[in-house]
Amino acid sequence: MDLDAQPEWEKTQRFETVLKGVPSVDQRFSFVNKGDEPLVIESVKPSCGCVVPEYSQQPIPAGGTGYVKVVFKPGERVGLQRETIRVSFEGNKEFSQTLVLRIDVQEKVEIHPQMVHWIRGDDFTPREINYQIHESLSWKLKSVKMEGDAFSVDHTVLSEDDFRKGVITVNRLKSGEHREEVLLVFTEAESSGGEGENAPEDVERKLIVRSLR
Repeated sequence: MDLDAQPEWEKTQRFETVLKGVPSVDQRFSFVNKGDEPLVIESVKPSCGCVVPEYSQQPIPAGGTGYVKVVFKPGERVGLQRETIRVSFEGNKEFSQTLVLRIDVQEKVEIHPQMVHWIRGDDFTPREINYQIHESLSWKLKSVKMEGDAFSVDHTVLSEDDFRKGVITVNRLKSGEHREEVLLVFTEAESSGGEGENAPEDVERKLIVRSLR
């Protein structure tokens, strides 16, 4: 490749925030051939199998625009994900470029802690579980269910103006060793209350409550 063929990238890094559960995230990196000779992409190599690339297959003429499109599949990943994509051009390694994709995969509902317990010697002091629904979602806590009778739960919304934050208080009712599940059911805060296919989709989260002898 002639040195007169030179790629100039619009951006070499892309950042996006998504919620857990999205099947894929698409990002596009573009460049302009600032030289006088055609550019040909030789290879595009992502750092992870979770990134599927697509790129310009034909030579990019002088003044023309090429691209590298990537599809990131987060799966069950949560948190900040950083993946790189190495782009090489035919004839000259000097023009190789590493593209960086940063995706912040955020939980729809943050729950801390996800398990509470009492160890041997503890008194019956209640335990608290805090939850926060993502700010982009118009959800609320619909119900709190517990399967047994060794514990009870109370629910408090922290603010009347913000139903996305709340506290679950777990009360120990019996001594001895017990293990139960708490089921939190979240639903849309503003719903028409439809039925069948029109009914709002509930989202469930399970927590563990334990006490030792």
